[in-house]
Amino acid sequence: MFASLTVLSPLVSRVWIGHYEPVFVEFVALLALGWLVNVLGNPAYVIDLGTGALRWVSVGCVATAVLNAGIGFLAGLRLGGVAVVAVSALSLACGYILVIAAYHWENRVPVGALLPRDSAAVFATSLTGVALFIPLLHSLSAREVVPRSVTIGTVAALLAAIMVAMWVHPLRKRLVRWVFSGAAS
Repeated sequence: MFASLTVLSPLVSRVWIGHYEPVFVEFVALLALGWLVNVLGNPAYVIDLGTGALRWVSVGCVATAVLNAGIGFLAGLRLGGVAVVAVSALSLACGYILVIAAYHWENRVPVGALLPRDSAAVFATSLTGVALFIPLLHSLSAREVVPRSVTIGTVAALLAAIMVAMWVHPLRKRLVRWVFSGAAS
């Protein structure tokens, strides 16, 4: 979904800003990466909150704040606004990587559990989509006008590829069974 948001950002730029704005598209891509790591870290974060194991959650949040303020300020002075956004995304990712790593280390959860074998197709499809569509997005950012059809087609292709991988995922059957068993009660 974060890859789709990034690919869709040129169209959003035209709707919200009234024209294609390359800086907006760049900011969306950078922030999407940071928030992707944040979302992936949420299970460990929520489990730690629920069990009261707040040490690494606190360390991660402090690391995020310190990196954001310290490096963001310095990067902003030297390199401008894009660097501030990049540091913001990077600091968010670093803070949550700490939470994920600490959770796995403290609970002796193997690193392989981060990517179960059944999810490899979804992961590979998403990674391939990003590898194919981000360069396309970057090449489009050099132009002033990004055709809506290109943006919509790119997002549709990426979503279709990911949806096919999700459709064949074994968890889909369990989820459908769970939803319909709850609806019948």
